[in-house]
Amino acid sequence: DCKPACKDENNNYDVTVEGATKGTMKFYQGSELYIEWHHQHGCGVGHPNLRCQIVLQYMTENDNPNLRDGTDQTSAGGDNDDPTEEETAEESRGYHELYDFYQTCIERERNKGLFTADQQIEENGGATSTRQNPNGNGRRRGQQRHGLECPEERDYYPYWHPTPWHDIAVLTEEPQERCEYYRTESQNVKAKGYCTLPQYNNPDACTANNGEWKEQAAFEEPPPECTGGISSRDNHNGNVRNGQPHYYMWKIPEFLTGRVVLRIRYNITTKDFDYGSLANPVEEGAQLSGMKADPFFMDAKFNDPNPNNRRRRTFSGRPGVPLPLAQDPVADWLGLGENALDTSRLLQLQVNTNQFGRTFEDRTHTFMVMERPADVPMDRRIVNLNIRGRRGNIVQVYPSVEYDFIPSELSVEVGTLLHFQWTGSDANNNNNAGNGRAGTDRSNLVQVQSRAETIPLPLEKQTLLFDAQANPNDPEGKALVDRFAYLDQDKIVTCDPETNDQNSETNCKQLNGASAYFDGGLVEMKVVGEHHFASTRNNDFTNRSHKGSIKVTGFAFEYAENVALGVGAFLGLILIIYIIAAIHAYRKPGSWLFSRRYRPRLLVWILSKATMDRLVEERRQLVAQRRKEWAKKANAHCGDEEGGTDKAAEVALPEESLSWFQSITRCFRKCGLGEQQL
Repeated sequence: DCKPACKDENNNYDVTVEGATKGTMKFYQGSELYIEWHHQHGCGVGHPNLRCQIVLQYMTENDNPNLRDGTDQTSAGGDNDDPTEEETAEESRGYHELYDFYQTCIERERNKGLFTADQQIEENGGATSTRQNPNGNGRRRGQQRHGLECPEERDYYPYWHPTPWHDIAVLTEEPQERCEYYRTESQNVKAKGYCTLPQYNNPDACTANNGEWKEQAAFEEPPPECTGGISSRDNHNGNVRNGQPHYYMWKIPEFLTGRVVLRIRYNITTKDFDYGSLANPVEEGAQLSGMKADPFFMDAKFNDPNPNNRRRRTFSGRPGVPLPLAQDPVADWLGLGENALDTSRLLQLQVNTNQFGRTFEDRTHTFMVMERPADVPMDRRIVNLNIRGRRGNIVQVYPSVEYDFIPSELSVEVGTLLHFQWTGSDANNNNNAGNGRAGTDRSNLVQVQSRAETIPLPLEKQTLLFDAQANPNDPEGKALVDRFAYLDQDKIVTCDPETNDQNSETNCKQLNGASAYFDGGLVEMKVVGEHHFASTRNNDFTNRSHKGSIKVTGFAFEYAENVALGVGAFLGLILIIYIIAAIHAYRKPGSWLFSRRYRPRLLVWILSKATMDRLVEERRQLVAQRRKEWAKKANAHCGDEEGGTDKAAEVALPEESLSWFQSITRCFRKCGLGEQQL
């Protein structure tokens, strides 16, 4: 957050400049935040090659009061061997998990019921030793520790001991089979146990050694959302559906406040572990429990009793224990050799058993969650619009991306508040491709007529930040357009409109005079329609496209409101039909609608007794007259028949034929609606 840049006289990053390493993004409670990521090995419902889970979690300053980012390249907790309290407290070192959390992890016995395949597990590493991290960390193992995380807690979810990480969501390729388990086992809703003597990892061992088994209470938060993930191909760090990256829209909880950090855990495993696969074939009389029924719960029964001894040795079939796969097995898999001693047709499979089933992890910088302004109620929708990417061409920034608005395509209702906010870095490689001062990121926002165009719209045609057509002299709207385009540079430097020096901080045409951090505040979307925008510095056709679109629609109801509106509209339609029927019955008492079966009750409520008696008498006379006419016509017809003159015509009156409307009304009557007995 330097003004204008965290640079020295040689254009190198300078941590001593005021504001260096201090930039922090800020989001409002209850606002919608788009979290995006790429994962190399694929994931998603129906994936043909693997099983996977994506777990999103957060930690707050309530879990670690000193939660912070690091400001240099040193490791959290210290650079060598075990962490120390002194080095952990150094402000230049990042600090997520507590120092005590790590100490408890390395002292606690690892869970020996876990599947470790044929990996040789370091027994002195406590819960820092896992199949994926077999050598443990700390204890003079040199640079193998990753901050103060606990590898066992990182690798296994849901974890069985207390964790500082709160669950946001789980995306899995098996939502029907897994979601209920994830939601009920989450520490959001379930207490987790621990021993007062940290070396013991279960109640029996704890109490047997005079310890006390306690429970850390659940976070008392909603269980994580769990759903199927969008399928993506493996060996690819690209986009998925509709050309967009994987994302999750997190509505920041209303109860969150203060400093927060996110992490994403990505767990994958091969389907070679599935029961019935060639590596784990069906066995006669096998007990279908545990892993036999579900490879998700593969445990220590499938570990190699003689670990780390099969690497690159001839391996035919499986070892004595039911180990599905060994490390880099070599065999005549196709059976092409002439006999068991023939080694001319051996093939090696590329199997690293500490990675067949592994967890990747990434974390954000810390950010602040703020209370809403007093005039913005909690039910008012706020959507965050940010920027991702960094300076460089597509090769230089990989596996990151070039600049892009997040989200780049957004649809909101009129009245929604958008929180425009972004940051950049002054520590990029000075040789990376880009525009403006070398090594820096700067972004602005100007409205354009369409995504296909580059030229900004003039002030009188603005619709995004204010409605220039409806209020062309709006001073606040004009100020917003100016601020989003020029980033308040004239408050920081003396701009030189004549200079074309790309590295001069007075070259405000290239935004060199601006800070890397910009907070545009809350802007209400007032104009219905599509609005397109771009960054003048970064939108460099054929090199990079830095554009976005916002579609503002009319007022939209929530789901419950839509249901209520639909029900109300239906009942309203019935009421209108009922009133029309009542009017018709009043005006024509001889009609079937005024009969005692179908007479609308509304007439009884609004008409006087005298009026009702008059209408009833009028109907009686009309019906009697109609019956006489029917009888006369019937008798005349009988007289025309052979012998009809000598017979008394006893004729039944014909039934009225029913119209479709009468049929519907009869249906209502059968349901007890509208039937009267007068």
